[in-house]
Amino acid sequence: MGLSQRAHHRHLRQHDAALMEWMPGKRVDAVASEDLLGAEVLDGSDRGLRGCRRSFGGALGGGDDEHHRVGSDGKRLVPRPANPTCVVWTGSDEGSQLMPYTAAPIALDEKTRTELERRVRAGTCAQREVRRAKIILMAADGVPSRQISKAVGMHESNVALWRRRFLVQGLAGLNDAPRPGPPPTYGHDERVKMAALACMRRDPDDPVATWTYAALAEECHRQGIPVSRSQLWRILDDLDLKPHKVRGWLNRREDPEFWERVQDVCGLYLNAPQNAIVLSIDEKTAIQAKERIASTTPAQPGRPARYEFEYRRHGTASLLAAMEVHSGQVLGTDIARNDSPTFTAFLEEIDRNIDPLLAIHLVMDNGSSHTAKATKAWLADHPRFVAHYTPKHASWVNMVELFFSIITRKVLRHGNFSSRDDLVSKLMRFIIAYNETANPFAWTYSGQPLKVAV
Repeated sequence: MGLSQRAHHRHLRQHDAALMEWMPGKRVDAVASEDLLGAEVLDGSDRGLRGCRRSFGGALGGGDDEHHRVGSDGKRLVPRPANPTCVVWTGSDEGSQLMPYTAAPIALDEKTRTELERRVRAGTCAQREVRRAKIILMAADGVPSRQISKAVGMHESNVALWRRRFLVQGLAGLNDAPRPGPPPTYGHDERVKMAALACMRRDPDDPVATWTYAALAEECHRQGIPVSRSQLWRILDDLDLKPHKVRGWLNRREDPEFWERVQDVCGLYLNAPQNAIVLSIDEKTAIQAKERIASTTPAQPGRPARYEFEYRRHGTASLLAAMEVHSGQVLGTDIARNDSPTFTAFLEEIDRNIDPLLAIHLVMDNGSSHTAKATKAWLADHPRFVAHYTPKHASWVNMVELFFSIITRKVLRHGNFSSRDDLVSKLMRFIIAYNETANPFAWTYSGQPLKVAV
């Protein structure tokens, strides 16, 4: 007898022992099923057998004629509801009788059916959840368990399991049960204390400004929680805490006009005024003309392109740009100074190049050149220009900043400029090429609160 055969017979003996221990009542003469899977007690006891593959003799003929004698409380073995084709002969010394079994029906209310159908349709739902939902839906439609088993690619015993769990627990029964294992080393209080330490600010007098996992582990030890650095990392990672990372952000200052100004600017973005255009205008100053001291090495298989770290600096340039919000077109110019005369000269150029019958709405921040007395006087003398200021310390509301981000990523970050004139020339040529295929930016904010706003 080979190893696999010995293991199989040992498996059968274990299930025979379980059957003898579990089935008090009458004598089991024979089972007319090759596969007695998920057997139950007829009186509704929730204890069952799985994986028991045993062919009894007696009424089926051949094999072992020994009857399995058990207790006397009258319980009888029946097949699990998932397999209505299985029948069991139970009997006593007076005789045997045939007992067919039909699976318990499943009825769904409208809310439960809707949820199960949603799980089946959802593209992001785990496949195990989809299969379990299909089992219940098909069972509710009267499909036999044998056909459900073939349709979902799952054994009848598993189909029976999910049907029974749904009947007992409802939708909650389709979730995975807790897995066995040792109790957690760190309880709720210890984990909360670790999270609190990770979120705690360090002492301003401490020369180390940022938490590290090693420092946190040492602090946990001092407070009576012996934990290794790796275990601490796993616990904090499960809580989505990364104390070693610091991200820069822009604090919103208290401005009583914040919401009013944001609503005004966003209203222009969403709804173009009649007989008017909307220009988002700003400056990008101190753009460095950097020339690498060595040429850039092109990319190779398994290695990205590499550019020289050291560079020569050939001065700086400043760009003044106005973007038409609803077409994406950009008008840009190089400026020597960022002051009110330069800004109003740019507005005069816009005035000359735009149809005089159109009103011009300007979206701009609170920079000194935009709010100077000379600028406000010029705007007062040109009534077709309507100024809309972004909230203070919130120039990110200005849409032209998106175009400046594009320039930074495509032109400046990895660019090589032999002189200031070379830098200005490449900026102007990029704007010309950009305008050939320019499109307005798509507005993706739906007006609903964001899931994460940090």
